[in-house]
Amino acid sequence: MGPLALAERAADDAAEKSDNKAVVASETKAAEAAPHGKQAGKDEDDAEPKSSRRSHGNSDADAAPHRGRGAASKSSTGFEGVFAGDDVAVYKLPGLPDRKLLDDKARIRVEKNAESAVRLTIVNSDDGSDMCQLSAHVDGNTAVLDPAQPCFASEGEDEDSGGMQGELTSGRAVLEGDDLKFEAQGTLAVSFPDQELEGELTYAFKGRRQ
Repeated sequence: MGPLALAERAADDAAEKSDNKAVVASETKAAEAAPHGKQAGKDEDDAEPKSSRRSHGNSDADAAPHRGRGAASKSSTGFEGVFAGDDVAVYKLPGLPDRKLLDDKARIRVEKNAESAVRLTIVNSDDGSDMCQLSAHVDGNTAVLDPAQPCFASEGEDEDSGGMQGELTSGRAVLEGDDLKFEAQGTLAVSFPDQELEGELTYAFKGRRQ
């Protein structure tokens, strides 16, 4: 083989080696890049759903208590039941000593009147009849009486005793677990054969759900 042929073959061998090196280098780069690329992609894929899941999970978890509190704050459901305990009614009339009536067998029945309203019924412990039915709107664990509601009305037993008309102008019932505290204030009017007297009345009840 002559020098020219040898030179040409050497050139071809060099070119082939160069091509092989390029292929190997390309494959090596691809092999080196591939794991990093997959890992990066995996990290990105993993990171995004986790972040999204955490974000959505926190939003739902944060939102649920707020929804629950909002619903509870206006719900009348927790007040329902019959409560038994003690009460005291005080009647104040000008020129007369205060009259205080105590009852250790007092009962109040609370019923749902609407989504955020209740009806409180003061029960007569002597015969179980309803003495007063009072409407109230619920705000948290407190039921606030609607104004100007008649209560504690009675007729005179004879012609010498006057009839009484009571009206509760304000009040609130507070529920703490199964314990109910109810306080109210109002006006009082008593009619006698020869005169009419106007005064004040207060009512307080403490009882436990039965």
